[in-house]
Amino acid sequence: MLKDILKNKVPFYTLYPTQSNWGKIEDNKNFNRYLEKFVKSNSQTSMYLHFPFCPKQCYFCHCYTVISKKEEHYEKISLSIIKELELLFKKIKKNIDGKLKVTDVHFGGGTPTVMPLKYFKKISELIYENVDKNYLKEIALEVDPRNNMNSEKLLGYADFGVNRLSIGVQDFDTDVQKAINRVNEYDLINNLLNKEVRDKFESINFDFIFGLPKQSLKSLEITTNKIVELKPSRITLLNMDHRPDIYKHQKAYKETDLPSDEEKLKMYNQCSKILLENKYNKIGVNHFALGDDILSKYKSEKKLYRNPNGFSPGWAYDMISIGPSATGKLGDYYYQNVYSIDKYIENIDNEIFPVSREKTLSGEDIKRRKIIMDLLNFEEINLEQLSNSNILSENVVNSLKEFDKIKFLKFNEKLKSYSVSELGSYFINHICNVFDEYKENKYQSQREFKDGIRSLDRNINLNKI
Repeated sequence: MLKDILKNKVPFYTLYPTQSNWGKIEDNKNFNRYLEKFVKSNSQTSMYLHFPFCPKQCYFCHCYTVISKKEEHYEKISLSIIKELELLFKKIKKNIDGKLKVTDVHFGGGTPTVMPLKYFKKISELIYENVDKNYLKEIALEVDPRNNMNSEKLLGYADFGVNRLSIGVQDFDTDVQKAINRVNEYDLINNLLNKEVRDKFESINFDFIFGLPKQSLKSLEITTNKIVELKPSRITLLNMDHRPDIYKHQKAYKETDLPSDEEKLKMYNQCSKILLENKYNKIGVNHFALGDDILSKYKSEKKLYRNPNGFSPGWAYDMISIGPSATGKLGDYYYQNVYSIDKYIENIDNEIFPVSREKTLSGEDIKRRKIIMDLLNFEEINLEQLSNSNILSENVVNSLKEFDKIKFLKFNEKLKSYSVSELGSYFINHICNVFDEYKENKYQSQREFKDGIRSLDRNINLNKI
């Protein structure tokens, strides 16, 4: 039974419906309408900016990245991101007298820390000039500790308002690092995060990955303990998905060097056990946070929320996103910008929002999103809520009973609710899949559509800009 479930691929529910069920757009009418409606609602929002360039290819990566070391490429995309921001704020000013209530900003990629600092400064200034600073609580920056990164440069980002860092560690084992083409030793991270840096930033997150080539239970145990020694505020523990049919760079390592699905489950359980023993709280399936981190606090108060970037403290339920491939949420409307950099720049130069895909949620989608997001955030299923939403079908009841039988779920007779077990947390996306009305559709990665596939051609991305 467990082997069959491990082999059954289901979506990773960052959003519902997932991106493989979104449609291509012909024009921007829906986006403009929902943006105007959202702005007029005076609601709070998160903001995400995607800088796609990386100097070097990491073989595990599924993010939208384009590999280049050329400053002219970094400059061109930075200027386009600035133009998109200007276009956005110009549109917003036409619809409200005040300023946009942005609660948090996230710079992701790619490697946003290779963006020329003068453009990072310009973007920061644009944001500060056009949002209500009384609502802005956090500016987060994804950091690759390589590429001439040092403590002094990190501290410089604080001058632009950055107060949270997310550092890609991935693994500390030398053989694993070489296999994935990403070498960043323990000492590099330790020296980077000196006392001055730790005192300056309110929160520091580490990303690390299990299921990598040449990784073993023993090597991962060593990495996990080293991460605990460095004591980040938050940890994102990611499961590597091997899709060389889509991501050709994953052919660079040997499939025989990958751990089996059964070994990956053991790896996850081992990492989770070590982190929980060291005073980290589990936040959903793949996030952990120390007790004094706001994610732990908001989970205990049931204010946690899952947005297109992952778990957030629930300051805002929507996200305005900027840059190639960036994904946004405006109420019951999802959108994604075009992937291909040449198409993105072309749209921006023509003062057109570069949206390429969208999904307007139906009433049924909204009900099921609530069930799935509550399950991801709080690891609970309330049967009364399912019944009231007319989702408690015979198939759903039988599936939940089956998960209870194999100890993924635990039933509380008094509360008429299920809670996710420690074993079940690894399979939480499989449990979510019970409520997915689109689950009969063929499972696809987020890049399996025309522009997504086109953007994988590095020559197109680089030669046309």
